[in-house]
Amino acid sequence: MKPYHVLILFSVFSVSLVGCSNKEGETASENAGSTMAQKSENAGSTMAQKSENAGSTMAQKSENAAQETGKTAGGAMGSVTNTGVTAKIKNAINLSKLIDHKTSTINVDTTDDKVVLRGGVATQKEAQEAIRLAKLNAGTRTVVNQLKVSNKM
Repeated sequence: MKPYHVLILFSVFSVSLVGCSNKEGETASENAGSTMAQKSENAGSTMAQKSENAGSTMAQKSENAAQETGKTAGGAMGSVTNTGVTAKIKNAINLSKLIDHKTSTINVDTTDDKVVLRGGVATQKEAQEAIRLAKLNAGTRTVVNQLKVSNKM
């Protein structure tokens, strides 16, 4: 029962019972006031319990949503990390003075557990340098060499 309903009921009882009395000599108004106070207290207690239950339910739903978001964010973080590793390896290869960037085409693909080098290089020495740089920047990932050495480049 809402607080303003309690007030309205209290007013109705008070007006309708003015002048009446019970066996103990209390007026009807006093009796109604006592009854209304009890009902108001019960209503307040019920509202407090409902509020507590709603808060508990909201907390559980928030926790569930946070867990789902964490799963999604975890997947996104893996992608960001893979992209970051790819960028680090490409940057290291591009800065290397041992690789002829005019004749080589090295592609880097990174997944959660491996880095794959594809493309072509002019010499075996360039392939070894690209592999070394990839391993240096791959973290715990395995580096897979699919580079083709072509002295014609």
